[in-house]
Amino acid sequence: MTSAGRAFTASGVRPGDRVALWAPNSLDWIIAANGVYEGDAGREGNNGGAGPGAAELALGPDDTSDIIFTSGTTGTPKGAVLTRGASTRSYVAWSRNVGLRHGDRYLVVYPFFHCAGLKSAVLACVLSGATIVPCPVFDVPAVMDLVVKEHITMLPGPPTLYQSMLNADLSGYDTSTLRLAVTGAASVPVDLVRRMRSGLGFASVVTAYGLTETTGTVSTCLHDDPIEVITNTSGRPLPGMQVRVVDLAGADVPVGEAGEVWVRGYAVTPGYFNAPEATAAAFTPEGWLRTGDVGVPDERLGEVGFAWVIPRQGSTPTEAELIAWCREQMANFKVPRHVELVPSLPLNPSGKVLKFELRDRVRAGLPGCG
Repeated sequence: MTSAGRAFTASGVRPGDRVALWAPNSLDWIIAANGVYEGDAGREGNNGGAGPGAAELALGPDDTSDIIFTSGTTGTPKGAVLTRGASTRSYVAWSRNVGLRHGDRYLVVYPFFHCAGLKSAVLACVLSGATIVPCPVFDVPAVMDLVVKEHITMLPGPPTLYQSMLNADLSGYDTSTLRLAVTGAASVPVDLVRRMRSGLGFASVVTAYGLTETTGTVSTCLHDDPIEVITNTSGRPLPGMQVRVVDLAGADVPVGEAGEVWVRGYAVTPGYFNAPEATAAAFTPEGWLRTGDVGVPDERLGEVGFAWVIPRQGSTPTEAELIAWCREQMANFKVPRHVELVPSLPLNPSGKVLKFELRDRVRAGLPGCG
């Protein structure tokens, strides 16, 4: 057991206790988190701290490792209970799929209180032998300074992170060490992936999909997938995970058509902390998690796409022009029925779009959406 684990145990922390960590990304955060994981096992084994005690060895894959609150992009945050076995199994597979490897230098912008930071960064680095470089707050100059100083090879983040970097003046910064980017939480345009490769030097750009309720990951592309797969899909489900796309009645929809994503498998939370009603509402009787990833109401079709567009500087497209362009470039069911031009999107501290705010705007502004 580490010194941090012994300190927690000495202070009275016992198996089943809940310890809250409140701090920015830092080395101390990682040490404290690992101390909690070890300390909650007890030092009752009477081995003087020389190794794992009996209580620690008794922990199983179904024991709770974390209660991580959802990011609140679709509603009020809820505490998802996550387990030890699901965490380890998911991020062994995740690391392999995205191409994270021993010796990588991983710049972590995601907050450690989020699944992306704690699981796909801290845990994945421990499992793969990569080096963690914490970044307390995203700021382009600060991030680029770390990229150069620490010879960063891995830099994950939402699409907005890379767009901010590409829109900044990076002259004078050496990005030649950058190798791998993992992104998600929003659609990833082909143009962005190409610019990330040409403008930032990433050899591999990988997309993934997941929720806090699924220990952070449902599916990933592979690090050597072609660009068409990376930009048009969220990859394949992790082994042991199942995915369905259903209509409003819960029936499977044909491949390529819109619907709600349902997920089932080992990585799905057993429930929300102290919230039996929310847990019951989130799951079907067969154990499928209703993810809530849906469009906006439509009287005839049930739901249709609604696009929020941030125009490029100097560009002034109209809603009609954008919809007409979509009709020329997309299958009809993919074409948004409504478009709103905005200067920016509402984001949470993780850089993820607050979807519930957008839905509230839709309900307030469109007939029949109240």
